[in-house]
Amino acid sequence: MSSNYSLATYPEIEVINLNETSMKRLTSNFYLSEFTFEDQGPVVLIHPKLPQLLQAIRDKTGHPIHINSAYRTAHHNAEVGGKPNSRHMFGMAADIVSEHFTPEEIAEVANKLQAGGVGKYPTFTHVDVWGMGRRF
Repeated sequence: MSSNYSLATYPEIEVINLNETSMKRLTSNFYLSEFTFEDQGPVVLIHPKLPQLLQAIRDKTGHPIHINSAYRTAHHNAEVGGKPNSRHMFGMAADIVSEHFTPEEIAEVANKLQAGGVGKYPTFTHVDVWGMGRRF
């Protein structure tokens, strides 16, 4: 699946070798392993603002946030029906859920925190750190 973007577009994105640091703590409540998926390969891409945004949502709600999907390879993105230029493939997006809040409530918190993109779905909330003010 081709993309109009490359890592050169986003120089701040980190390429992390999972074989060396799979249990790396990214924030006080999130570990690198939470941003990966099973059988993804040896590296993960992650924009440093994404864990910060998720931590801010967790801090604001006062309850755990579960990451359903964060970094995706192009192959995995295609398998799950992701958009061709999905920010997930650049470690800039996460689909999240909370046992204590609805997707709408989590979206409201993300909006107040000025997340780049916020999408409300029936069972989860999409948040990303790309651009500003995209709501869907």
